[in-house]
Amino acid sequence: MRNSKKKSDFYSAFNVLEVLDENIAGKNGSVTLCAELFLKDYHSFHLVEQFDEDGNRVLVSELENIITTWSYAMAKQGIGLVWHKQDVFFPCTDNPEIPGVDYMSKAQKRYYSEHTFLKHRCFLFVTKLKKGISPYVSGEELKDFKDHLKSFFNAVEGSCIDGYKIMSGADYIDYLRSITALDFSKKEKKILRDMDFVNGKIGDFFLDTYYINDNTQARKVESYCLNNDRDSGDDSIKSVNSYTFPLTFAVDTLHVINNIILVPAQASVIGDVEAAQKAAAFVRKEEVVAENKEYQNGLNDGLQMGVQHHFSVHVLSSDQQQRDLNRKRFEVAMDSVFGDFGKATYNLSSLWLNTIGGGASCLSKDDVYYTYLAIASAYNNWEGMGDQMRKGIVLQDVQGAPLLLDLFDEPKRTGKINNYNSITVGPTGSGKSVTTNYYATSQFISGDKVVVIDMGRSYQKLCQMLGGRFISYEKAEDLSLNPFCINEKMDKEDWQNMKEFLIDLLFTCWGKKFDERSAEEKAAFEEILTDFYDLHREKGDMGSLSFNILYQFIQENSRKYAEHLEVKKLLYVTRKYTTEGDYGTLLNGDNGLDITHDNFVVFEMERIFQNNAIKNIVIAVLLNFITRMLMSARFKRSGKLLRLHIDEAWRFMEEPEVGDFIRYALKTFRKLGAGANIIVQSIGDFFQGSAKQVALGETIVDSADTIFH
Repeated sequence: MRNSKKKSDFYSAFNVLEVLDENIAGKNGSVTLCAELFLKDYHSFHLVEQFDEDGNRVLVSELENIITTWSYAMAKQGIGLVWHKQDVFFPCTDNPEIPGVDYMSKAQKRYYSEHTFLKHRCFLFVTKLKKGISPYVSGEELKDFKDHLKSFFNAVEGSCIDGYKIMSGADYIDYLRSITALDFSKKEKKILRDMDFVNGKIGDFFLDTYYINDNTQARKVESYCLNNDRDSGDDSIKSVNSYTFPLTFAVDTLHVINNIILVPAQASVIGDVEAAQKAAAFVRKEEVVAENKEYQNGLNDGLQMGVQHHFSVHVLSSDQQQRDLNRKRFEVAMDSVFGDFGKATYNLSSLWLNTIGGGASCLSKDDVYYTYLAIASAYNNWEGMGDQMRKGIVLQDVQGAPLLLDLFDEPKRTGKINNYNSITVGPTGSGKSVTTNYYATSQFISGDKVVVIDMGRSYQKLCQMLGGRFISYEKAEDLSLNPFCINEKMDKEDWQNMKEFLIDLLFTCWGKKFDERSAEEKAAFEEILTDFYDLHREKGDMGSLSFNILYQFIQENSRKYAEHLEVKKLLYVTRKYTTEGDYGTLLNGDNGLDITHDNFVVFEMERIFQNNAIKNIVIAVLLNFITRMLMSARFKRSGKLLRLHIDEAWRFMEEPEVGDFIRYALKTFRKLGAGANIIVQSIGDFFQGSAKQVALGETIVDSADTIFH
């Protein structure tokens, strides 16, 4: 029985002639079978033991196994097929039915009811092209096609996917409703007007499409995903769930990832490559000639199966403001994966229409490029959302199954903890950074804003994979912030905390060690800051203050404060932090650094920490910048929760002056509902040194209700 519901007012724009009970008939004579795939809840891939042909134990990547199994199963189905794997991510606010009344089930229900989350569906559309002069695929060919597809699913079920469901005609129409964001109750002309490709709109949504259109990434994918470069040390891609992982969580709006593989006759592939080779040689494009020659050799050796490949992503935004934000986030994510990518303009309509399920066989030659089957398969996303989108950290149990640990939300609700601050303790090599990588990833994909202060680039690859922002400070001039420019609307408690921070900062600039600071000097600094800010509050120029202006104020009023403060020594030592000194940019910047819209940020501090003259001040100013961003109205409007990780913090704790800034940050985080994770080698790092240092360590430990060790 045919299901022709709504076909008359929609399909004229697509390659869909009819929607039947079990397949789709295309206008070009093709037939498409549709299935919804149920992916595994992988969190990461690991190296697993396997036996080679000679019976020797070898280590092979789980990811490599999946790609090999999938591409081999595809190759067995023969030529003349188009394989279109599509991942759809759309925001959902429904509260799903989660069975059970145990701790995990209750935590998941609460999380889903309190957060907008991304729902994920994965589809596979396999299209058989017509043969010969017949305008349609024959009934016998269709039966043979269905039987072969069953053998494909038998080969990949369990190893690559958890299961699948063959879609009916009604299922396909429901799919179209969700993927196109169009109102099917309208008449045909109105629907076609709603597809306004000139202005980049689909219905009420703005459409942006990104794609790759050449083979420059083939070697990168082969190295990372097919595990051919184990000795390079650059294997971070194998620690996540797929090559395209950054794209799955880049934006929290409707987006669609398409990986399309066309399998033509190999003689046709060789002929096209030879023609391209001659054309490139004629215009003397030597790099293109070399690439085609290498590709041609792989085909001639019979080691690889040549295919045409298309990869694209559609991002739909509800308004222009969201569109601008999505563009920024997604282009960062695309750049972290591919480096070079295209953005659809004149070809927007064809890319959109031909990547709707059932339309991939109509892609033009300009929208595909030649590569190998295994490499094209590596662009697939292999992980279902599952536990990934639930609050907490995703680990694995002893059987390798994903395990969700809600470390904060549920314990806080039940009164077991009162804040989100934590301390991670473990000696060198115990896995502190690895665990924090898992932890930070889970926080990021749960919708939190993650900031890491890194020492040694332990988080650089993760930052790149998540489409984040990696900021490396090589020298003092690279850091240009201004802790003295404050918000005059700050409440009394925040102002007192800020004043304590600035007093500690002035002591640090002066070079006064923690145990050398007297109560009289502290009182003098407090008086200076009070007088300074009262003066400029009256002038109405609080937003333009800096260390330079404070320095001039102390200089002009030196007699007033000389009784309890060695003003001359103070001015002499701290002159280097004025605009005339060696470190003039450090405390007199314009606060131009803006990470409000960056949801994963890493500050790399290793080189700065090697400079004893400024390391304490840099850490102090950076912590102040992060806490002030947390306090800003702009950040509060974003609705994000801030999670800060300070790696190698034991190195900071050797400097009690820096420890005092950490105490200040934890205190502020605790008040504002954010969370800071302090990573040290031993809990004893907090209790070394003088009585004042021990007291400071106790304050830091008391500010964190959770300890991981």
